Amino acid sequence: LVRAAKHGRVCVLDEADKAPIEVVVILKSLVEDGELVLGDGRRLLGGYALAELKEQGDLPEDVIPVHPEFRLWVLANRPGFPFHGNSFFRECGDAFAAIALDNPDVDSETALLQHVAPTYPARDDLSRLARAFAELRSLAENGAISYPY
Repeated sequence: LVRAAKHGRVCVLDEADKAPIEVVVILKSLVEDGELVLGDGRRLLGGYALAELKEQGDLPEDVIPVHPEFRLWVLANRPGFPFHGNSFFRECGDAFAAIALDNPDVDSETALLQHVAPTYPARDDLSRLARAFAELRSLAENGAISYPY
């Protein structure tokens, strides 16, 4: 996170709905206020907070400027059953642009599996695996089986 913020890279945080709520609130402060206090006392500072401090002169040594190209992608499961995560969306959903994604269709999921496992010898297995998970998801959505399956 610190390196990405400092150098203007993208930081991807996965499973944010599993993080303690204290962590979620700290992430929200970085996004909304442009400030995050690190455990060692240093501060990530960006946006208006950084601009105001720069107007006052040189930055203190404890300040790490957030690069203007820095992006934070936060991945989280939807709220509720079966994920049982924290209240990520309730706590800071307003600070992020939310994009809901459905599961891919079987052909897309097979292509994805083939891409991440290009040397897997039994290519037909990957297609069967994608079809099996599509069927399991369908059964769970229809109430025939319960998640996790």
